[in-house]
Amino acid sequence: MSCSLSLLSLPEDLLVHVLGHCDVGDLFACKQVCRRLEQLTTHDVYLQYKIELAVNGMVDVPSPSGEAGMPVVERLGKLREHRERLRTGTFADSGFAHSWQQWPRVESMPTDGWETHLAFGSSISYVVVKPPQREISVCAPPVLGLGLPGGADSEARMRCWSVPLGVFPEGEVVAASVDIAQDLLLVVQPAVEMCGHVMVHLRSLEGPCGPHPQAAQPILLTGDPEQLSSGLPIRRAVMSHIQIHENLVAWIYSAPTTYCWICDIEVWDWKAGRLLWRRQFGYEVSFTLLDSRHIVVTGPITNYLYVYDFLKTPEPADRSSDNESQHILLLKLPPSEREPHIQESSIPAPPSSSVPFWTDPALRIVVVAFSSTRAALLIPYNTIAALIRTRQPALKECIPWDNWGPQGTLLLHLTGKQYPALWMTRHCYPYGSRVALMYFEEESYFEGDAIIYDLNPWAARYARCSPHAASKDALYGALADLRVAFRTNGAVLPHAVFHGPCMSPGFAQAPPILAMDQGGFTAAFTRKIFPSRFLGSISYHA
Repeated sequence: MSCSLSLLSLPEDLLVHVLGHCDVGDLFACKQVCRRLEQLTTHDVYLQYKIELAVNGMVDVPSPSGEAGMPVVERLGKLREHRERLRTGTFADSGFAHSWQQWPRVESMPTDGWETHLAFGSSISYVVVKPPQREISVCAPPVLGLGLPGGADSEARMRCWSVPLGVFPEGEVVAASVDIAQDLLLVVQPAVEMCGHVMVHLRSLEGPCGPHPQAAQPILLTGDPEQLSSGLPIRRAVMSHIQIHENLVAWIYSAPTTYCWICDIEVWDWKAGRLLWRRQFGYEVSFTLLDSRHIVVTGPITNYLYVYDFLKTPEPADRSSDNESQHILLLKLPPSEREPHIQESSIPAPPSSSVPFWTDPALRIVVVAFSSTRAALLIPYNTIAALIRTRQPALKECIPWDNWGPQGTLLLHLTGKQYPALWMTRHCYPYGSRVALMYFEEESYFEGDAIIYDLNPWAARYARCSPHAASKDALYGALADLRVAFRTNGAVLPHAVFHGPCMSPGFAQAPPILAMDQGGFTAAFTRKIFPSRFLGSISYHA
């Protein structure tokens, strides 16, 4: 039987139901087909919410079974408000409640021996180990759309935890990290009776006195300093670059010897208490987890990205063997840049089911900073994932830069005229599709602007229709076209650029680390760049 009914002849409620199963690209196409589809797409709140999620780089978080959750109309309103604040550079900040003065010395708050860490879990948090106060302080950025009492001011407040050091009596705390979504606290201490080894405590952030309920073992013991140092004089083993994703935790266990820096990258299943993968490198390296089975590694003395499958590649009997040969993908970096460093990153996951929406993990990016040229390479995860899917397993030849980079990445670099200006790439950390950079002019370390790059293609499409408005308090409003300044105006990869707030840390304060989050970014002041007058963090929330 032939059917003469067309899509447009369906009742409106059925037509909206059909459109609800379309992806965002199809919805945009439908708006251009005819006036009726354009009106339906424009006026139906569920279709508008779906489009607004895509433009903001978010995904919906379903409410728990049996709970009503936030109405879609309210969710849509919060997303639109966030998009407009980002477009106009309107940010609220959390103030100085979580920043502590180092000098002049405050007798009531000594900062001797404080250690600061960025924690890369499902989101980026800020951890300060405070031996004089006998506590570990954890701060996390605000959550966009949580709907706390008190309106926008309450939503801009940071979330805080305090963990007493007394629950870790074994000695010095050398590193700490958290994953708020899993209520996971990692605390690293030297193994007192095993020189050079370290213990990683797996605790609950909300109840740190006991082990995490999902951990099969309360402590992970790692480290082999004799093999790591190959018999060379070893000063002290160091654990750094801790990253957590679901049941995985990865870190660098390194031993700076008298003659070189030797690193082990380890990936553990913290829930099962099992080492999944370990590789040794004879030089300093950096890495980030790509997903639940892949990791990408580079180092300042190489000009490649090495991608490993840590679930497929067995651990070699001899860790000092040629580990680069175990990669599944080898990507050449741009030949004009040197000293690459992969910025640690988080794979987004909501902190709880009570949030209405969260950053889309499928849009996440990898940032490679080039220290020698003050450049940065922004790589969408999907670019690397596509190369992994299409690779030929039998071939391990390098993929030249021209065959993957210009089409699938975004290279930021100041023009020759503006090159003397200082801008920080080594201390910016992405979240989802966005990354925030500090831009300074005339070599000023004290005042600058936050510049936000967004590689979400839907954000880029919307930005073309709704021009960006510079922040009212931006210092360098004359920097009208950021794409020209950073030489991305001719890039193939779609992207949007936003002019964020003015950053004025104050006299003798070093430039901050900028860590992106779901609703904005956090400026973290540490000793890692230059000696700082303050330690702590300030969240900027759009």
